Amino acid sequence: MLMEYSIEQLTSKLDSDVATALLESINRSEQQTFFAPFPNGFSLWFRYLKIDNEELQYGNHKYLYLENKLYKFNFESSVFEDFEDGVLGLVDVLENYLSSNEFIIKEYINEVEKLEDLLYERSVPTVFMDIWFDVKKDLSRIERFLGRHARALNGLLSWNEKNADVVELELIDLQKNNHYQISNVQGGLSRLDHIHHYYSSIKNDKLNKNIYLLTLVSGIFLPLNLIVGFFGMNTKGLFFENHEKGTEMVVYILGSILVFSILGQTLIKLVDRFIVRALLGRTMLYKNISSGLTKIEKSLGIDI
Repeated sequence: MLMEYSIEQLTSKLDSDVATALLESINRSEQQTFFAPFPNGFSLWFRYLKIDNEELQYGNHKYLYLENKLYKFNFESSVFEDFEDGVLGLVDVLENYLSSNEFIIKEYINEVEKLEDLLYERSVPTVFMDIWFDVKKDLSRIERFLGRHARALNGLLSWNEKNADVVELELIDLQKNNHYQISNVQGGLSRLDHIHHYYSSIKNDKLNKNIYLLTLVSGIFLPLNLIVGFFGMNTKGLFFENHEKGTEMVVYILGSILVFSILGQTLIKLVDRFIVRALLGRTMLYKNISSGLTKIEKSLGIDI
């Protein structure tokens, strides 16, 4: 049966300042990961990732190393219990939770890849930005979580080098694993930023096309509306007022303007694409290259 110790029993062995800080941190229901050494031991409060109620949450563990003995805090009974496996057993616990964290991180990275595939296949759902925001938010939280974990591991490694020096290699492996997870999360965040940039570019491109279409339609029908309004005035002396085919001629004029407006836009595009760009663009391109080569030849004294 595990021996149990009240908080007061253990804190009575500590300096008053250390005991006060320890009591304050124990009483917090939500405690960030941190490592705090003191003359005859250390306290290690650390979190681990978990998925509960369809959202990212944290679990908490609290350990106290005092006078060459390791204790684990029992949240249900609010007492410390013997942790018989010692510091080496603690390292094994940390390793198991890091492996669990790594699995969760991989699932988030998979979600990032799914978003990329949806974007590149142009099959973006209406809730795309909602999914993007949730993944971005959780990965940012995980990055901060892993950063605090890295600082705690560094502190534990420094303490171990000065006091025990028996689990150094294991702690170094934990550090490497944690740094790998941090780089993995940062890579996911960077990819999410690229996804958002590309998504915004697609939305802006669609918006620009819609604005261009509206401008084009307005440009075509504005002259027609002007002519219709002009001939619709109830005044004397209008063109074709007494002409027997006046209405037919106005229709011809309107039709001609409509056809010219439509074909004129297409003709301008063709001229710009196949004539202006093909000839002038290529000419300027090769002129610039040729000019640059000439300068290089002169400076090097060579003949190409």
